[in-house]
Amino acid sequence: MQNIGSKLYRYILSSEIARKFTLKYPNAARIILARTTVEKFSGLPLTFLVTVLSINLLLVFDFTDDVINSKEFIVVDSFTARLLFSYRNSVIAESLYIVTRLCNTSTVAVIGSILVVVLFFKKYTSQAAAIVVSLIGSGLTIYLSKRVFEIDRPHQFAFYTESSFSFPSGHTTIAVAFYGLVCYLLIRQLRSNKVGVLVFSIGMFFILTIGFSRLYLCVHYLSDIIAGYLIGSLWMLLSISLFEWMEFKGYKALGQ
Repeated sequence: MQNIGSKLYRYILSSEIARKFTLKYPNAARIILARTTVEKFSGLPLTFLVTVLSINLLLVFDFTDDVINSKEFIVVDSFTARLLFSYRNSVIAESLYIVTRLCNTSTVAVIGSILVVVLFFKKYTSQAAAIVVSLIGSGLTIYLSKRVFEIDRPHQFAFYTESSFSFPSGHTTIAVAFYGLVCYLLIRQLRSNKVGVLVFSIGMFFILTIGFSRLYLCVHYLSDIIAGYLIGSLWMLLSISLFEWMEFKGYKALGQ
């Protein structure tokens, strides 16, 4: 895939349009070249990540504003909670309750701490730093957001009692920010594309299951889950950016 990208990049640079643009606007050409090269992380990969992060951040703010001020979201949230409650099955609910505990604060804190210590001990500094940023950043965002917005949970339908506020979903945020990052780090060091696709598929299934479990157990509204996915993606992408930057600067890569 990287070879295909490099060939396409060189083909575009050698085109007549690119040559004319470079001759006419040399300064602009140098800036574009630096931002779009596929040979360095500081080029196109970093440009892409910054663009995605910016879009995601705007989506988070826009979605949060819509949730707070829109009556339509309140209607959809209530309808979704009632619908899933009406179809609740005790066996499925118990199973999803076990799964959702993998994203509890205490569980993730233990798993994350062990993983960070092992990575630091093995001198995989960039991986450990990315996980620390992901955990601390997403944790602080969840904590502050819940206290700023103070939205109550759908307690009348809840499978079990949660004492904290509802918006955003902490479990969903952590599922993306932490487990999504771990999947990325694993895929990053794999040599087999088939295994990489398998890891990606398992990761996506787990993340989606966590979101659905919070809805099915009626401990969150749909808007909480969407916000959790957006915020989790933001911190996952920031952590990936940090990891790739550290790798680019020469820190030891996992599996190398």
